[in-house]
Amino acid sequence: MAYIGRQTTQGEFIKLDSIQSQFNGVQKTFDLKSSGQPFSPGSENALLVSLAGIIQESGTSYTIDNNTITFVNAPVSGTDVFIRAMGSRVNIGALSAGTVDASKFSSNFGTYNGTISATAFSGDGSSLTGIAYTDNIRTDTDATFLKNIDVSGNVSIGGTLTYEDVTNVDSVGLITARSGIVVGSGITLSTDGNAFHTGIVTATSVNTTGSVTTSGGVDFTGLLKENVNLINGKLSDNTDIDLANGMVHHFTTQETTTSTPNIRFDSSTTLDSKMSVGDSISITLITTAAASGYSANITIDGSPITENWVGGSAPTGGGSSGVDVYSYTIVKTATATYVVIANLSKTS
Repeated sequence: MAYIGRQTTQGEFIKLDSIQSQFNGVQKTFDLKSSGQPFSPGSENALLVSLAGIIQESGTSYTIDNNTITFVNAPVSGTDVFIRAMGSRVNIGALSAGTVDASKFSSNFGTYNGTISATAFSGDGSSLTGIAYTDNIRTDTDATFLKNIDVSGNVSIGGTLTYEDVTNVDSVGLITARSGIVVGSGITLSTDGNAFHTGIVTATSVNTTGSVTTSGGVDFTGLLKENVNLINGKLSDNTDIDLANGMVHHFTTQETTTSTPNIRFDSSTTLDSKMSVGDSISITLITTAAASGYSANITIDGSPITENWVGGSAPTGGGSSGVDVYSYTIVKTATATYVVIANLSKTS
């Protein structure tokens, strides 16, 4: 007579090794073993678990994680237990290469959620489901194209466009170039921030925080203005003249004594490092006059300098009122070597 009833599960039924000796009323997770070897049933429903003669509900009273079982409540010491695997996994082994061809698959074998790799895909994409071969193609991961891409329309890029060579760039945003930008034969923008022009530069305004170097002349047809460093104090209390703050320095507090201005670029940069041999600069110091307050000498980068005073001698006193104006023309003739032409103009 044929078997009537639910079909049996494939694979052998296995009584797993007892874990009763590990019960202590605290521990909830235990290793599953069969004949001393780790055993993974696959799911909670593949086990029949009894504690103290009560069959436990799978997925509620316990859960399975690979070859471990975790009870909701820790079994107390001495509790009777048996665990039986209701059919073990059946390993069909690996398919031999070349044993499955297209004839073994249905023309519609469902949805594949993994990655399909192939040496080539044939067709024009018109048989793809969910996207037409004339529609947009989108990928949420990196894409690599080993051949040319021809685009007859516009290309919109939300991130950064990196390319090795390009003929024309029409950008409404910021362009960052690794090796500089060359425009024809007349403009070169280098990676260190320098711009080289062989023609005429026309601008409504030019703002720069660094220096401007030109090998030709400079013609100005409008207002030429220069920043003045206003110092709320007197020169004798502020003898370091930092040219990084400008070439004209005005001290608004009346002088009371003599002083020796020290000309430098700033506290960490020497003037010598900023000037080349053959360069010249002009400096103006304006002090609030007092007869006893004057400057007969200067230093450059802290070193004494021999001045050439207009009129042949250094000043011996300041003006009685108004302001005193000191003018210095400094010409660098060698490393840390200068010719200085000095002049004092009194307004009283």
